[in-house]
Amino acid sequence: MLEKIIEQYRNKKITKKVYIRLLQTKIYARKTGRNCYELHINGVSFTPLHIKNKIPLSPKTGVISFDYIISSSLLKICFVIGENTIVPFRNLQVAKEWRSASIDISEHNETLRHTLCRPGDISIGLNIMPFHVSSLVVFKIRNIRFRPFNKDEAARHILRRQYQERIKCSHINLNEYLHSQFACRITKVQASDTDIVIEGILCKADQVFYLVEIPVFSEFSPSEFYAINKLQPDMNHQFTVKVSRMTRYEQDYDRIYSRWAIAVKTEEGYALASFAVYADTLNSINAIPVIACRNKMGLGGFKINRYESDLDELNISFITVNIRINNFLRSTASPKSIPFVYNGKTYYADIDKIKQYDAALLAAAKRNIVVYAIILVYPENISRDKAIGRLLEHPEYNEDGACTMPNLTNLTAVNLYAAAIDFLASRYSRPDRQYGHIHRWIIHNEVDVAWVWCNAGKKTALQLMDIYVKSMRLVYYTAYYYNSNAEVFISLTHNWQSPFDVNSYPGAAMLDLLLDYSRVEGDFRWGVAYHPYPEQLTESKSWLDPNATNDLNTKLITFKNVEQLDKWIKQPRTFYRKTQRRTMTLSEQNPNSFDYSPQSLIEQADSLRYVLQKVKKCDGIEAYIAHSWIDARFEGGLKTGLRKYIDDPDDPGGAKPAWYIFKNESL
Repeated sequence: MLEKIIEQYRNKKITKKVYIRLLQTKIYARKTGRNCYELHINGVSFTPLHIKNKIPLSPKTGVISFDYIISSSLLKICFVIGENTIVPFRNLQVAKEWRSASIDISEHNETLRHTLCRPGDISIGLNIMPFHVSSLVVFKIRNIRFRPFNKDEAARHILRRQYQERIKCSHINLNEYLHSQFACRITKVQASDTDIVIEGILCKADQVFYLVEIPVFSEFSPSEFYAINKLQPDMNHQFTVKVSRMTRYEQDYDRIYSRWAIAVKTEEGYALASFAVYADTLNSINAIPVIACRNKMGLGGFKINRYESDLDELNISFITVNIRINNFLRSTASPKSIPFVYNGKTYYADIDKIKQYDAALLAAAKRNIVVYAIILVYPENISRDKAIGRLLEHPEYNEDGACTMPNLTNLTAVNLYAAAIDFLASRYSRPDRQYGHIHRWIIHNEVDVAWVWCNAGKKTALQLMDIYVKSMRLVYYTAYYYNSNAEVFISLTHNWQSPFDVNSYPGAAMLDLLLDYSRVEGDFRWGVAYHPYPEQLTESKSWLDPNATNDLNTKLITFKNVEQLDKWIKQPRTFYRKTQRRTMTLSEQNPNSFDYSPQSLIEQADSLRYVLQKVKKCDGIEAYIAHSWIDARFEGGLKTGLRKYIDDPDDPGGAKPAWYIFKNESL
């Protein structure tokens, strides 16, 4: 293998950075049976393994299928078929016994037919993590085979193809739209519990104008706008239209999630004559008081365990709680489910999962701790309830993603997602705090690396933001009804002006797009949940980061230059409705200890002291939330916690030196 790597480097097929990484890989692989392989991996990795089995391909081939066992989560496994066809697969769950998995390869069929007109070889590339994995990963794979779609796979494939055909229709150019100068204007959209009142001004053109509705499940296409009224302006060219808040398309729909625009009729449907505007005046039944926090100290990934006392000992003011929509939603009733009603339809929540959320949120509530809920959506293949996962998975979700963007392309899926958020907001925004509180809502994870953390297929930054902002708005409007002090947050990695990879976007660019949407479609209460990890996640000495510079043109914002976030959030152009500074929080980060050796633990503690002293001076940053609170096996070998693995053989859950730094260096 080493000779092959050297040859590839000399032929300039791999870069110096990748070359060094490859040389650090430690891998042991052996064939354990017919079409069965076992790999032991300890290190960094893009590890090619050539399998010489002859695997037939037929014209009916739809998927590549295999069985696997894995001891720890992998970031990526990709099949390299022939010489050029790369089929990635993401989300192999930890499996102690053989589990089957399959990948849709239908888009590669034409290439494969040319490449493998006769039975050919398959090479497997394994990409464990983009950083060192300090613990051994055992991966076994067998029975790699091509086969046709089964019934469920065929149905999913058809839905994807239908959606792709749908979005081929004429779409409005989003970049032109965001920077247009429309002559007409929607001036106000006021929502009550029963009605929505839309006001606007028409230009003096001799033309017939219409008020159109753009439901959240519609594509931004002239053919999918719904005409509501032919507008009859007064002598000042102003108009007022009242519509019922609830309407029915194929099922009941709450128009609080719609946009409203002025349009003219065309052969294709309706052409915009104004920006499409969301509701800007809303009703709310509660105003949960904003907590005056004691400090900036927070714990990430909080759940009830034997270390709950850390909330007191570390004087914590903030926690994050991961809420995976698929984990608690159920498609059918059972003795272990809680029924709840949304828009006249009954949905179900798993009692055990909800009780876990209750316990964590009540622990925070009794200590007056602010809770950030991180809303995550899983794809079908790792959903507890496959029917729920199938509905929530975005039609263009690619299996390379750990999580999916919620499906907002049809009303059934929209209502399911809205029902889940409504259940959470109503339960965790009660004035009596019976179940605890959610104060802030982080919408999905690291949207600048959406390919991994909220996948909606291959999208430009603008196309991705156009989908993401709908999800932000849906959560915001739902949560606002139960708490007028609710805020939603965009989640970003440390990649500021430079993207993580070809499928990612610069965080600064995503924020600029979100500001553009807020400017033209109506502002709402959103903040920034940033993750300023060191440049190399395993390297705790962030002050060495070469690409973190002291200006807003920096490639990365890490511990080294975290002050740049403080500078960005204080710019008047970023303010909510031009008057109020938004909330900036550091919601996921902490220095890593490569292992539990004294040197690694001391370096982690020194790095933590370094960043806490810097954040203390940044009054524009609300919180530093240490993630993860306790080292977790599913973090791919990272040990960023304040405590050791709970199952560590020598010191289970032991407090690291960083724990004491966190206690004594209060912000």
